[in-house]
Amino acid sequence: MLRCAVFTSQARAYSEGELDLMVGHARARNFAAGITGALLAAERRFIQVVEGEAEVLMGLRRRLEADTRHHGVVWLLDIEIVQRSFAEAPLALLSREALSAQDNSRLAAVLGLSGDAVPALRSIAVLEAMASPTRWLMSGTLRVVPRQPRAIETVEGLLLAAERILLRDGQAELTVEAAAREAGITHQAAYRYIAGTEGLLRAVVRRRQVLGLDRFLAALARDSYADMDALAHAVIGFMSDICHIGDDFPRPVRESLLNRHHEISYDMMRALGEATAATMLRCCMSETQMDTGLFVIGLAGIGAATKTLLLHDPSRAGTTTADAAMVGMFLGAIRGGPVYAKLHKN
Repeated sequence: MLRCAVFTSQARAYSEGELDLMVGHARARNFAAGITGALLAAERRFIQVVEGEAEVLMGLRRRLEADTRHHGVVWLLDIEIVQRSFAEAPLALLSREALSAQDNSRLAAVLGLSGDAVPALRSIAVLEAMASPTRWLMSGTLRVVPRQPRAIETVEGLLLAAERILLRDGQAELTVEAAAREAGITHQAAYRYIAGTEGLLRAVVRRRQVLGLDRFLAALARDSYADMDALAHAVIGFMSDICHIGDDFPRPVRESLLNRHHEISYDMMRALGEATAATMLRCCMSETQMDTGLFVIGLAGIGAATKTLLLHDPSRAGTTTADAAMVGMFLGAIRGGPVYAKLHKN
């Protein structure tokens, strides 16, 4: 019985030559085992499609889970198939920038995406959305967080359609029904995931926030920071960037989204706080005993201050004085947390 599985794993820093070497070894192993499939090397993770006999893939799964070189292995899809999509490829190397028509049609078939001519970027986007470690953060704005490829495609298409309407026609013309028509789906399908127009606007904002957070967490895991000030400026820069995610919209839309729908959730702050703590530990910084919960409160303060500046005094946003104040809040949240916790305990 043939099966197809999709899984993701964390990727350490690697050069192009190292990637080629890894792919070469994997192709040899796959060929010997009768496994076909594809690999997408994303910013901080590998996403793999594997096809083969059920017992062979089960053995691969056991081997990967026992192999200490593979970290954070998550199985995203495991389905029975009639025929292989990558029949002639022990391991095709997929490229976001230059996905061939053949590999795109193969990937679309694996993911069960609809249509005869699925755009390459949509295939890749669905695959990346499946593997995103922060996708669950959409749960605060969607009725149901999509998990299967076609459901992810539906929601992605709906939110992108909403963005097009905002850009083209403005906020007054945006409704769930209008976005559904723009996306080419029924309004019943849209309402499965979206509660109403306000919910749709929140989901548009949250999707952009999550994508930005995913990219920044990749940078935190990859980059080195000389000291706390450097790390503080990186995090504060992200907090500022996240407030600018609607800058491509017309000004009335941008201001409305920032004022009414731009709330950075506690879960997002928590994910950022935990990643910051891990970066401090990796970079051997002395302030590694911070209270993550209190640090999240500090991040919330930075986010609120940034939003207030952009809405009410944009000329001060990004100035030396404002940046110094933000850095002070960041360092206070880290260094003051353990002190506060100790005093509170006593």
